[in-house]
Amino acid sequence: MIFRFLGVQWLAVGFVGLVSFGLSIWVARALGPELFGVYAIAISAGALLAMVIDGGFSKLLQRERAGVTPSLVPLQPALPGLAYGHAILTLMSMSVLAVLFLPTHALTTLAALLFFGATVLNQFGLSILRGDGRLVRDAGWQVGNRTFTALCVALVLFLGASEPWQVLAAQFAGAAAFGFLVARYLRIWPLFNLSPAVYRAVLPFLWLDFVTVLYFRADMLVFQVLGLPKLEVGQYGVAFRLIEAVVLLASPVGLILFRRYRQESAQATQMIKGMWPVFVGATCIGLGVALFFWIFGHDLI
Repeated sequence: MIFRFLGVQWLAVGFVGLVSFGLSIWVARALGPELFGVYAIAISAGALLAMVIDGGFSKLLQRERAGVTPSLVPLQPALPGLAYGHAILTLMSMSVLAVLFLPTHALTTLAALLFFGATVLNQFGLSILRGDGRLVRDAGWQVGNRTFTALCVALVLFLGASEPWQVLAAQFAGAAAFGFLVARYLRIWPLFNLSPAVYRAVLPFLWLDFVTVLYFRADMLVFQVLGLPKLEVGQYGVAFRLIEAVVLLASPVGLILFRRYRQESAQATQMIKGMWPVFVGATCIGLGVALFFWIFGHDLI
């Protein structure tokens, strides 16, 4: 069963990674190095803001579906609706602020916000499936979501899109269309009666998300503050997609381990002891990949 889950998850990750990498190259060539630098910065800023839109609810949903916390038993049935309500309110507030305080880049900022907002709502659905252990369906939804967004981006690029906001708006259209199907399947309706108990529960997850996103995305914003040439920022953005591909391959293992830890916490120590060979093997593979890119990275980028 575990190998089946890993197999379908890796197939989905491989599909998503290849399509995303291919789209990145196509977008980079369509926009040019300078505008692709703007696009990469918008993606990084959007990822930081997505953390606030998410509010830690995706991890909370996954945890509570895997095993209910006693203090949250009364709220458990309403958690998906509360997550949607929080995300929608936060997205609306950020969109208004973007239009008011960033008029020069309003279209790009707004398109990035809408795209990541739709992505967060889709992530809530995936978190529910992962918490339930329905990893095969989760893999299918990942493929479906990436297919929807990729087709929309391909369409606008084929029609001659030449601005970052046009590409981001196309991704929003695809994510929103798929998100509608997800919400309909799961029968989720937004709830706006958010309580302090819910936010106390999501606060640790929000902190974890902040640290993770800061590690993966802050570099692009630092480049913008330092005023580095857009050409170099664009090249770095393409190279960083390779790092994200490695992280994507590791993520299904984390999903399976999380669910098992949550449901069989008494056996967690024994599981960790048995994973040392896997850790050593992963380290050797990582060193080999690093050596490969050290030698051939310049030509590849």
